[in-house]
Amino acid sequence: MRGIQIIKMMMTNEIREKMAMENKKATSKSFIFAWGNDEFGQLGLGKNSYNPFYCTPRYTKYSINIKTIVCGQSHSIMKSEQGSVYVFGSNHYGQLGLPPVQSRRTPTLLPLSKHNSCWHVAAGAHHTIVYTSISFFYHFL
Repeated sequence: MRGIQIIKMMMTNEIREKMAMENKKATSKSFIFAWGNDEFGQLGLGKNSYNPFYCTPRYTKYSINIKTIVCGQSHSIMKSEQGSVYVFGSNHYGQLGLPPVQSRRTPTLLPLSKHNSCWHVAAGAHHTIVYTSISFFYHFL
């Protein structure tokens, strides 16, 4: 990752997967690099592999301008510049806030009410918290 200025780095409590983000101010684009365990799709690479562990960073290609990334034990959450929330990885405990209870290997938009945007996201091992513009908390576990 030479020549890349990392502005944020997230990892799980078990340090099994990591994600790094670089912002390019000139283009207003976010570049996401992910590596580690991708058993449940928590890296958002969209691949279903028999070898779900990546030792070297993988560049992820999203058409989303990301402001924040947080990681749970086997799921990840991204907040966009516009306040949208995208979730991926394990949904075994319902931590993605989406039915049915199955893993997502690519970022999936979390439906919030029409006039409600996300201000902050947080994740624990098996849960997600979303704080919204109308002072409402969503808690998924």
